[in-house]
Amino acid sequence: MKSWLLHLLDRFIKLLQKYRKTAVAEDQNISYPYHSLSPIGTVEEGQYTDALLWALQNRKIQDIKNIALTGPYGSGKSSILKTFQTQHKKQFKFLNLSLATFKEELKQINKKGKKTKELRDETKDLLRLIELSILQQIFYHEKDSKIPDSRFKKIRSFKRTYLIGMAISILLLLFCGFNLFSSEQFYKLFGITITQAHKLTVHYISLAVFILGIFYVLYRSIRLLNSVKVSKLKFKDAEIEIDEGISKSILNNHLDEILYFFEVTPYDVVIIEDLDRFEQTEIFTKLRELNLLINNSKKVKKDVTFVYAVRDDMFQDKDRTKFFDFIIPVIPVINSSNSNNKLLKIVQENKYDISDDLIDDIGLFVDDMRLLYNITNEYHLYKGLLDEKLSQNKLLSMIVYKNIFPNDFVKLSNRDGELYKVFANKQTHVGNLQKQIGEEIEALKEEVKRLSELKVTDIKDLRMLYLVRYPKHLQYFHGFYHIDKQYSLEDVADAKLFQLLIDKKLRYNNFAFIQWSNSYNFSNALVDIDFKTIEKEVDPKRTYEERVAEITKDSDSNIATLRRQIIEKEKKKTSARHLRLKEFMATGALKIEIEDKKKALLLNVLLRAGHIDEEYLDYISIFYEGSITKDDRDFLLNVKSQVVTDFDFQLRHLEKLVPKIGMNDFEQAYTLNYSLLDFLLSTKKYDSQTSATLQLLKLASKESLKFIDGFIDTAVNIEEFINKIAKAWPQFWRVISQQSALSDELKFKYLDHIISYADLEDIEKMAKDSNLENVLISRQSLLSDLTHPEKIEIVITALKIKFTDIILADAPESPVDCIYEKNAYDLNETMLRRVTQAKGIYDENSFDKANYEAIQTSEASQLITYVNENIAEYVAMVYLTLEANTLEPEETLIELLNKEDLEIEDKKAILDKTTAIISRLDQSGTSELDALLLHSLRVAPVWDNILHTFEYNENALTDQAILFLNHLSNAEALSKDLITNNEPSVENEHLLIAALLRAPSITAKAFEFLVKSIPEIEPEPDFAEIDEDHTEILIENNLVLLSPENFASLKTNFESQHIGLAEGQKESFIINIENYPLDAEDLIKLLRSDRFDIGQKLVILYSVDENLVIVNTTLLNIVGRLAITYTTFKLQKKTLMAVLTKALMLSERIKLFNMNFKSFSIAEVTPILQLLQPPYSEIAIKGRRPLLPYDEENNYFVNNLKTLEYISKRTDEKKGIRISTFQK
Repeated sequence: MKSWLLHLLDRFIKLLQKYRKTAVAEDQNISYPYHSLSPIGTVEEGQYTDALLWALQNRKIQDIKNIALTGPYGSGKSSILKTFQTQHKKQFKFLNLSLATFKEELKQINKKGKKTKELRDETKDLLRLIELSILQQIFYHEKDSKIPDSRFKKIRSFKRTYLIGMAISILLLLFCGFNLFSSEQFYKLFGITITQAHKLTVHYISLAVFILGIFYVLYRSIRLLNSVKVSKLKFKDAEIEIDEGISKSILNNHLDEILYFFEVTPYDVVIIEDLDRFEQTEIFTKLRELNLLINNSKKVKKDVTFVYAVRDDMFQDKDRTKFFDFIIPVIPVINSSNSNNKLLKIVQENKYDISDDLIDDIGLFVDDMRLLYNITNEYHLYKGLLDEKLSQNKLLSMIVYKNIFPNDFVKLSNRDGELYKVFANKQTHVGNLQKQIGEEIEALKEEVKRLSELKVTDIKDLRMLYLVRYPKHLQYFHGFYHIDKQYSLEDVADAKLFQLLIDKKLRYNNFAFIQWSNSYNFSNALVDIDFKTIEKEVDPKRTYEERVAEITKDSDSNIATLRRQIIEKEKKKTSARHLRLKEFMATGALKIEIEDKKKALLLNVLLRAGHIDEEYLDYISIFYEGSITKDDRDFLLNVKSQVVTDFDFQLRHLEKLVPKIGMNDFEQAYTLNYSLLDFLLSTKKYDSQTSATLQLLKLASKESLKFIDGFIDTAVNIEEFINKIAKAWPQFWRVISQQSALSDELKFKYLDHIISYADLEDIEKMAKDSNLENVLISRQSLLSDLTHPEKIEIVITALKIKFTDIILADAPESPVDCIYEKNAYDLNETMLRRVTQAKGIYDENSFDKANYEAIQTSEASQLITYVNENIAEYVAMVYLTLEANTLEPEETLIELLNKEDLEIEDKKAILDKTTAIISRLDQSGTSELDALLLHSLRVAPVWDNILHTFEYNENALTDQAILFLNHLSNAEALSKDLITNNEPSVENEHLLIAALLRAPSITAKAFEFLVKSIPEIEPEPDFAEIDEDHTEILIENNLVLLSPENFASLKTNFESQHIGLAEGQKESFIINIENYPLDAEDLIKLLRSDRFDIGQKLVILYSVDENLVIVNTTLLNIVGRLAITYTTFKLQKKTLMAVLTKALMLSERIKLFNMNFKSFSIAEVTPILQLLQPPYSEIAIKGRRPLLPYDEENNYFVNNLKTLEYISKRTDEKKGIRISTFQK
């Protein structure tokens, strides 16, 4: 009885624990970083489901009966199908078939080295097993009641009510039959006596029941007979037997069953997965045939579509398009190129301490989402089970190796496998490395011996050894070539050219005879020969650089260097035995040679980075703890070794650990531990150990203070600790608060204890020798957090505290009134906001955006007075610090800016902060504020304000005013109004305009806007005082009158502005051109101007003395080309002669002569010809027969000379025009 009761209680306790665990998990919303390896039903790739939906919706129209989702293993085919089923389970009825159980059988068949016939038979057997599995999954998927006429019978589980009902029904049927056929005996047997009328009623009831029973039996018998399979018929001596081996195909044998299944069930989409594992296409042929029979059957009144999930490489070439009517390719969600991103995301979400480099390395080997999820699942489990001190990089590396090569991982625990052999053979690697280093040492010794016997050789001779090898590699070689110069072999032996040859920057000449053209071809090409090829031909063992080094370096120096290398190699050989495995791989002494290339690559990556090393056993096994934990043991060992352990090192079995520690050890810093001291404070059993520890802490050493800092956050017996330490150490608060890096929260814990349990006199003493006051000030929720808030008023008064950030809302009323009335708070945003909320009218929007106005209208009189009396502090600490405080109204902004206690820098900062524009500058009150407002661009851009500051500063534009005017938005706004003055006199207006013109610091862009406000300039400006850019803008805006005086003044002060003035008023200039004296430079600029038409330019040309033109070659070129371009531009005879003899190119002279040849006499032609280049100049020599090249102009030229009878005749020859001059 007792045993039974204990068992019952144990079960009840386990049930409660299970419920508690579930409830806690729900309350804390615990999320474990595990991932299911099954397909998911929430795939977001809509393209796949859309394509599949289209195929199914159009299967009848497009005759789509067999659909394939193709993609590599792990690409997400199953997840897509599962998602599609979830989304469209009402639209389609799905039947899922999965054939993932025969993979190993198929591998075994393939591995057996059997004959073709035997392999064929086994393949057929496998196909029969596959067909049987398909048939089983089809029929076992559905209830018997849905396929009552099927011959496939399954074990049925009859409920007790069903059996009782059937028994009663059969018994009732028997009673009714008995009554129907032997009613008298029925009544006699049961001793029933009833009237004849009742007997008749019972008779008919029995008849009805009996008929229904017989109908039910016949109904069930028909289906029973239908399920009977006849295999043999026998009539006396004749026997007919049906051969059971007619068809070995399971699907063919039971086709009628399959058709019946789809006839009576609603399934119209059959999803077949994992069929590609068998690597047999014959099964697809049978399934396609089955699908065709189902859809062609008139018994099946719906379209049935088969959807297959297969690999891309299942079919060869174009075969897959023969099997399937619609193919949907699936792009893998993850592969070796992007798996690192997915793994990195999981690592970051769970805050695993894994390096990015390791994630990138691992990603190259993880190409499947299931594999990735399983790696992270196992990593989390191992991480929780193994020692937290273990390297997480190494742990993850081991988990990756376990998942990719699980068999080898299992062997590793049994001291076997490829990875274990790598570690086991470390000594072999050490020997190989030492052997390799020994060989290098021997090679160096041989080199020392060879250098000792080496004779000095000339470097040029050495280079010639290489150079003579080049011609045989270069076809039709005929010397080297570089930058328009040829070089022989000897020339290229020079250091510079030889280096160009090595670098493939030298060219060579080739001289070849071309038979088809019976000529020689001479060209050059780049020497594109790898110098290493020449090196190997000259000396297969040594490079050119090595041989040069042998020659140029002193033999003794080389030998000394080699001997130093030998010493270094000897040291390296000695230290090789201490190298770790990753260091071996770094030296190249260790190479992983495994047949499995993927395994070899993975091991190379992990071992080379040290992610798997000699400490692998720590990552595949758990440490078993004894009477004390492993951590306790480690701590005890450190104490015995006098090694300091981290203070927060967790100790578990302290009652067993403390007796193992000597008393003297408690007086040393290496015994300090949070959990140990907390345990000591909890019991009087170890008072001596506790006193020793407190005396150690009172020394205020660096270690002691650090220990106290941490202990205050973790201790359970903190009240006892504070009580004892305060009594023993009056300077405790000063040391804690000033010399240790405690958090504010921890400091407040100390302070709360001190205020709660110390007298005011003690608090004052501590405050004088510490920062106690500052700690009180810095606590926001001080009034609410103090255990005894009533004591704070006395402390505030005694210490004259001013709070910087204390919460007044929901705090006790008395301390709040004390703080408000005694101004016991600093002027800062936080305190002003809280005081206004507690004691005045508070509007958050106004407080944030127009703070000074909000204060003045808060009705908190004590606050308003406090602010105005400390206005500078208020501006610096509050007004300028509010980020959104930019909408101060103009009225209160002017009031604030006019405060005498504010420095100019404060006012400037206020303007920089706010956005209000001062509409009238005369409200500011001081010139200093005027300048500040203008400098800050905070004045309305109207001419009244500009005139105000102009007059206020004795008719001068200050730098601030010019800065204001240079701002383009201001200049643009001002340009919309003319400069006017409401005063009767316009004198200041003209003075302002003159000042604007004379202000060179006004930018050209701003001046372009400002001149639009100038109605006129009176009197005429002195251009000597005006900037050229401003002058140009005035001219462009027609504010400068064209007059001889202005023209002359502009010409005197500027290079081209007078020309611009003429261009702007060209009609007036042309009409009065005689009033404007022009020099050659003026004429050049005017004739080149595109503002004058050709007629105006001709007038300008004729207005000057012709002698001015004929002596200036530039002018002659200009007018000559104008005359060529424009036929109306007729030059005067003298000018024309000057152009033809002094200017223009030869072709231009010929063309100009042809245009004006009728203007010349024979005598005038001669000097023109004489100044031409040969052969044209020879025409002027009597008796000569010059030949001119044939072109159109020369043709006209010769004809024109013939027209002038300057030449006797012309003869057209093959090479040109032959001119015959007169003999005399």
